[in-house]
Amino acid sequence: MSSYLLTRRGPITTLPLPGESKSQYVPMPIQLPSGDIWFVVKGDESRSIHAYKSTDSGATFAYQGIVIAPSGGSNWDGGMCLDPVMTYDAATATIHYLWKGKTDPNGGYGGFSIGHGTAPGANPMALTRDPLNPILTPAIVQAFFPWTGTLGDLYASDAMRDPWGVLLIWCGFRDASGIYHIFRTRGGWNSFTPRVEGQVHPTAPWSHVQAPCVFQHPDYPVSLDAQGNGVGRYVLIFTEGHDSGAVGALHQMSAWCLADGNWNWQRTGNLFLPSGPAGAWDAKLAYAAHLLKGGARYDVPIVVDGKQLLFYSGAPTTSFTARSGIADLVVGAPVETAVIG
Repeated sequence: MSSYLLTRRGPITTLPLPGESKSQYVPMPIQLPSGDIWFVVKGDESRSIHAYKSTDSGATFAYQGIVIAPSGGSNWDGGMCLDPVMTYDAATATIHYLWKGKTDPNGGYGGFSIGHGTAPGANPMALTRDPLNPILTPAIVQAFFPWTGTLGDLYASDAMRDPWGVLLIWCGFRDASGIYHIFRTRGGWNSFTPRVEGQVHPTAPWSHVQAPCVFQHPDYPVSLDAQGNGVGRYVLIFTEGHDSGAVGALHQMSAWCLADGNWNWQRTGNLFLPSGPAGAWDAKLAYAAHLLKGGARYDVPIVVDGKQLLFYSGAPTTSFTARSGIADLVVGAPVETAVIG
């Protein structure tokens, strides 16, 4: 397996903010054609999604405000808007947002659906909610996967365009078990159909898998062959962890890859981002990572000033006062090569 140099930095989120004093995590970054790098994070206290912007290649970030707030009332996301996905469609110069929401602002897990919205590429803060929201609900999922029972949680984790349309990677778990699983869905930006192939389930010693990031392998681009079959590989980076009653038990990053023609994920065995050293801001948790991606379909990692930028969440204790930071990966041995080997 190839080696690579990883340098942690962070946290890069700004706290406290009005209505938000403890946590801003699950970061999702994009780079726009202007060169500006944006990322969005969820805030537990505000029940909203916050945005940050960098004009210096990710060296510093300035807080931009709340981009997605609860819509109020009895709406599907009237009480909470959490766990954002932010991706850029170069063909239409449009930013697509996905987020999970629920009506009750005080409820815990359970009752979450996924919604969609758009913003012009020139103004990421100008969100327009999709009139078809919510676009993916527990009822839709259970029709395809009866074994899930009553889903306690349902959230989008990554999305991009590929030769078959729009690929959405999402997570969910059953109330009875509390075990997260990873699924894939196909469709347009606001109409997704769950697919049986490509599920990822926890394996020992971990109790759950979640928060995946998906991108193309640079050496095996994803396309259609002459017979219309899928060829190429995706890489999936996800969180593996334990959740044995203590909120925020140790999480670490791992990776899988697949050939799109058969959607068989194969574990690489590589654990490339463990939690940080004692006393660090991410000493107890390192999870929910997303690489900064670009390209025509926003499906390949991009290089900024000689580095790939891996945005991730971290926390120093199990109290779950989580923040967001960056791991810089040198281009000489990029993360996708190091992960697949």
